[in-house]
Amino acid sequence: MSKVFAALTRGVKFKPGAKKGVVVSGGAQAYTAQPVLNLFDLVSASGEKRQRDVEEEDDGGEAEEEEEEEEEDEEGTQVPSKSRKFRNDEAVNEFRNMMQIKAKGSKIPAPVTTFYDMPISEEIKATIIKNIEESDWKEPTAIQMQAIPALLAGRDVLAAAPTGSGKTAAYLIPVLSALKSAQKRGIRAIILAPTRELAEQIHREANRLCVGRRIRCGLLKKSNAAQAMAQSDGSVLGVYDVLISTPMRLLYLCRQKGGVDLSAVKMVVLDEADRLFELSSGGGGGGDQHEEEEENEEEEDSNTRSSFLSQVDEILSKCPSSGVQRALFSATLGPFVLELAGGVLRDAVHITIGKENTGASSIDQQLTFCGSEEGKLLAMRQLIQKGLRPPVLLFVQSVDRAKSLFRELVFDGINVEAIHAEKTQKQREEIIRQFRVGEIWVLICTDLMARGVDFKGVQMVINYDLPQTAVSYIHRIGRTGRAGRRGTAVTFFTEDDLTKLRSIANVMRQSGCEVPEWMLSIKQLTTKQKRVLRQAPPKRNDIIRSAPTDFDLKSNRRKKKGRKD
Repeated sequence: MSKVFAALTRGVKFKPGAKKGVVVSGGAQAYTAQPVLNLFDLVSASGEKRQRDVEEEDDGGEAEEEEEEEEEDEEGTQVPSKSRKFRNDEAVNEFRNMMQIKAKGSKIPAPVTTFYDMPISEEIKATIIKNIEESDWKEPTAIQMQAIPALLAGRDVLAAAPTGSGKTAAYLIPVLSALKSAQKRGIRAIILAPTRELAEQIHREANRLCVGRRIRCGLLKKSNAAQAMAQSDGSVLGVYDVLISTPMRLLYLCRQKGGVDLSAVKMVVLDEADRLFELSSGGGGGGDQHEEEEENEEEEDSNTRSSFLSQVDEILSKCPSSGVQRALFSATLGPFVLELAGGVLRDAVHITIGKENTGASSIDQQLTFCGSEEGKLLAMRQLIQKGLRPPVLLFVQSVDRAKSLFRELVFDGINVEAIHAEKTQKQREEIIRQFRVGEIWVLICTDLMARGVDFKGVQMVINYDLPQTAVSYIHRIGRTGRAGRRGTAVTFFTEDDLTKLRSIANVMRQSGCEVPEWMLSIKQLTTKQKRVLRQAPPKRNDIIRSAPTDFDLKSNRRKKKGRKD
């Protein structure tokens, strides 16, 4: 069965309408899942390939003329006839409107319609396109169409695009293209991400795009950071052209003599910029802020825990004083982030794809009223009985609730696991690996997994606990419906959540989902209430169990023994 769900995570599609259900057993019971997928007739096809038809525009003879001739590159590969050259600014604006691209700034480069249009050398282009096609996508997404030429033109970029829209490749392709070749001059590009899981994912994508080129991409980890400090001459990390890291770890090395040399850096990219800036405002957005930082390390001192903006300033101060290109990417950019970005970027191109701060249109969003905390557990079990569509991400608001829900669901006959900050890094990596290959069907997690981490085949996201902010909601549900695939997001809410429901309902409505009018008429939270909600999760009753587990009994005995002592 694990092979089936491993195929799911790779995007293999299954024919609906099976007459038989899927019998799932384990623990104390067994049940037959609703025949959502036909697991017995696998479609022998690779992942879904996205295609976008670019139609010719005819404006009374005055519209732009498109290149219809198919050219060939040095290896004889045909350039698609969809390649388009724009005659004037009006044609460019029409294309942007068609692709829902909004671009603000001075002298903005025209978008590219195919990867063959990228303004780079033919040799580098051929290698990158080959790697792109082997990654199972052939045409640029909207954010890639505009961000790639802007970055290749040397412009600073502030970009907001829906989750799963290809933002990582939108900055990796121009970064790797601009480096041209290895020059043994030290680190030339830095990419910062808020979590280690996201940094590892970026590292994998960078290595995939670097195949066939002598470009070295490194991930700053505890091991090579220790080596760099022991060597104290910058040589350990100086072998990399691109360095990917969390900001805290890189900042700690910057403060150590000879830890890292950034004097050759030409490009700095901040991924999930809004989350990084949010840390600087004191609004962690959940009870697990320490998950985004390097826990149990030397860098956990009070000086290192300064605002992210000051961390970026300090990192940039180690780079050359001029000529450093900067880019900020995220799915959500609020007014606070835009204000802070103004102090980091210079003459930036501001790119927005679709409607700002909304979920992807490929996600079917649903709200489920559960009455109370007890009702949420019942609703969860009803979903299981009806037949979940694995792989599933199940979000809760804290580590304690993740552990409690895991102890409940582990006996319900599904392959379930929980990932949170109390797991070691090795344990977290193994859980993610098992989830990717289909050995784990339901992964319980906190907002740690809501940022940027790409599981291509996630079929469903369940918000067991209502997200504390609309931004958190957007990023949570964005783990499904990625890269053109469809997905489902189910959000549980109780009577205690009603006052916080309006912002979620607004996001759903802007995403094109139907929402009852009474939800939109709920009294809006005050600024102070929103700030409190961002800083600390609401208090909830414990997840009710039908009977104590062996783990609970042993835990209670240990507590009683400790009180007697």
